[in-house]
Amino acid sequence: MKISGSGSIRSGATRRVERKGGGGAAFRIEAGKAAEAAGQSQAAASVAGVGALLALQEVPDATEQRRRAVKRSDDILDELYQLRIGLLSGSVPRQRLRRLMKLLQDRPGGYADPQLDSIISDIEVRAAVELAKLELTEAVRN
Repeated sequence: MKISGSGSIRSGATRRVERKGGGGAAFRIEAGKAAEAAGQSQAAASVAGVGALLALQEVPDATEQRRRAVKRSDDILDELYQLRIGLLSGSVPRQRLRRLMKLLQDRPGGYADPQLDSIISDIEVRAAVELAKLELTEAVRN
C-alpha cells in the first residue's frame, strides 16, 4: 500500500454548525459548595484507594514467607555445618556461636511443628552452653 501526499484527514462532508445570537438560555454549571464537596470526597476516596494498595503490597504473601523461611533455615544449617567443622578441628569461633544464637532466637511466629520447635530449642541451649564455656575459658586465661 502506497501512501502519497500529506493532506488533511478531515472529510469534506463534516461541517460546523454555528449558532448566532439566540434567545435560548445557555447551559451552565454553578460552581458552588455541592460541587466542591463532591471534588473533596472524590480526592479522599482516591487517596484511600492508594493507601489500600500500598498496604496490600506490604503484606507478605505465602510464597514470600516460604522464601524467607527457606533462606533462614539454610543460614542455620550453614552455621551448624561450620560449627561442626570447628568442633572437629578443635576450635570454635565465638562469632559463629553468636550468629547461630541470633538465628535461632529470631523466630517470627515460631514453628508450626512442635518437634521442630523442640529441636531448635535444644540446639539453642547447646549453643548457649558452648558459648558460656568459651567465655569461661577466655576469662580464666586472662
